[in-house]
Amino acid sequence: MRSATTALVGLLVATTAGGTLAAEPAPRAKPLRVVVLDFAVQGEAAKDLGRTLAEAAAHQVSAIGGYQVLTQAEAITQLGVEHLRQMTGCSEDRSCMAEIAGALDADRTMGGTVTQIGDGFHVAVSLIDARKALTIRGVRETLRNAGAEELLDAARRLAHQAVTGKPLETSGTIDFDVAEPEARVLLDGVEVGRGPLRRSRRVGEGTHKVIVTKEGFATWQTGVRVVPGQTSLVAPELVALPPQGGERLQANAVRGSGPYLEVRGGMDLLTRYKVQGAIGCTGTTQGSGCTSGDGSARFGWRLSPAWAVEGLVRYMDIKQKGGPNNASTLLTGRQAGLAVAWSPWESSGFALGTALELGASQTASGVAFDAVQEVKVIRVGPFAHLELRLDKGWGWFQLGLRAGLMALPTPAGVTATNGVTTYAIPAQTAVLGTLGLAARAWF
Repeated sequence: MRSATTALVGLLVATTAGGTLAAEPAPRAKPLRVVVLDFAVQGEAAKDLGRTLAEAAAHQVSAIGGYQVLTQAEAITQLGVEHLRQMTGCSEDRSCMAEIAGALDADRTMGGTVTQIGDGFHVAVSLIDARKALTIRGVRETLRNAGAEELLDAARRLAHQAVTGKPLETSGTIDFDVAEPEARVLLDGVEVGRGPLRRSRRVGEGTHKVIVTKEGFATWQTGVRVVPGQTSLVAPELVALPPQGGERLQANAVRGSGPYLEVRGGMDLLTRYKVQGAIGCTGTTQGSGCTSGDGSARFGWRLSPAWAVEGLVRYMDIKQKGGPNNASTLLTGRQAGLAVAWSPWESSGFALGTALELGASQTASGVAFDAVQEVKVIRVGPFAHLELRLDKGWGWFQLGLRAGLMALPTPAGVTATNGVTTYAIPAQTAVLGTLGLAARAWF
């Protein structure tokens, strides 16, 4: 006895002399093993939905961290095919789930159910302490008119809440408020319903495409950016197309496709033209200004949203009052030609474009004395007209503003006489500034 005591004391002294014994490092925390079983499918839900939702739940549990996750397919691989029948429907039975977990040395089991009745889905998820066969937490959610994306998102969120006790925001909500009857509402290519529609749809974060269509109305579409935990409102206002040829014109468009008729009236400023002895409308101390008029009609065809061709006829009449011997310059013309119009920009029913007209002009020019005797020379020649166009549309009707420059070349060697005095009209190009209003109707 004495010798054993002496040995023990010696060991204590040796330990003290040599310093403190190093403590063993604490074993690392072993991750909890969780088995996620296929969801039980009830009601009208598709049978393969159970495994799909279970895989989404398993992926979310893995993302939390600190868990080793096995799906039902992986569990069957470990236990053997003979356990497949036992696992079927096991997600609803705690004792069954505990038995499966014991065979897999699992700490937790997760099961769920998805039930469809009509357009409603009920999704429930339960987390079980496999060793005690006790429910740790159960959560559930009801969805209306849910698609596959919404059901997967629900499985992820419920699995996260069952494990952590905290909600997970992975999606946002789109509130649809469509007043137009029978308007078809599409979300990412899938029909949500028909108007009048007031419905909420939970979707994953990101941008989603919404299209609203109805025969006789312009198609409405937009991209909706969804932020987790927030709600985005979609409240389209459809605009009716014109009763005839409605398919050719979008809402408030001024650039449809197809035929149209346009009439216009305006004024012209003769900026460069003269007859010897009477100055044109560039002004003179002896002149007293100009009077002018311009009217045209044209039939057009819109080939595409940006391009159109037109056939036109025009009449113009320009005079300058005053001048030597009370003489006045005259320039009248009848024109026929073709135009090519280009409209590259449109916004909120407004369009901006340009047009180039080319054609033939029968022009009468000369002088008048005391507004009694009139001497004219008539010639036929080409003309060119470049203009800017600004239009505002209201369905099948639109109004526009036109402004441009016109060139009228005249040949050399033309004279005009009143029997006393001969006036020479030199070769030149009459240049006119044009300004007018246009009205257009689509067929």
